[in-house]
Amino acid sequence: MLIFSVPKPAVENLFLSRDDTAIVYYFFDSANKKSLHTSTFLRSILHQAVRLESLLPNLQSRLESLFADGKDLVEPDTSELIELFTYFYEKFKNGLLLIDGLDEAEKSDQRNIRSFLKEVQKVDGARILVITHPEMDMSKVFSRSRTLQIMPEDLKNDIDIFIQRQIDEHAQEELSVCSPSVLNKIRQALICGAEGMFLWVDLLFKAILDACEEDGTPDGIPHLFERPPRKVIELYSLALIKLSSQDADVL
Repeated sequence: MLIFSVPKPAVENLFLSRDDTAIVYYFFDSANKKSLHTSTFLRSILHQAVRLESLLPNLQSRLESLFADGKDLVEPDTSELIELFTYFYEKFKNGLLLIDGLDEAEKSDQRNIRSFLKEVQKVDGARILVITHPEMDMSKVFSRSRTLQIMPEDLKNDIDIFIQRQIDEHAQEELSVCSPSVLNKIRQALICGAEGMFLWVDLLFKAILDACEEDGTPDGIPHLFERPPRKVIELYSLALIKLSSQDADVL
């Protein structure tokens, strides 16, 4: 389940394609620990918000001091990052800030970013879309917000279409070793196990293709569904193991 917290006005006005509109996006990736830090988040969104026409000499010097070579070794001052981001962000008539996966961050970083969002919402033209698990109540952060809950069953038809397209795309190549009944079993297993997660389907489907390529038969597929990886990180681990074995073969 996901919760979308969006300060008003209506959602349909958020995605206008105009010169005075900015879309700033950040994804907290549990597989990339550095992405879960407050400073990484702030530096990324600042980098996206910078406008050359608003870049005065003193601002350029401040940015260079933060992003110059070798500065990654030193954590920048959080308050300065926030001040610079706010300066550029408020230059846009419509500033859409998209944040995905905040619940993956540590509690201390969550608190820092929630406090940051409380201040950013005060900027004229600010539009904030936060995608989290429902346990993180973003309604306490925003003075005005709308919440939309998306259940796995809401995405079932879209995931079904995605799976069928993947099967059709590879049916004449990697999946050519599979009979129609096996392809149907793959489709049903992916639909049942998806639980609304496109990434899980995509990664497991790649593992299925790898299993078919390994020995030219579908014999390895049932093993993937006996105890299917439930977490995305487990699927990444499978991919890394395969890459490691390939490197070993080359050596």
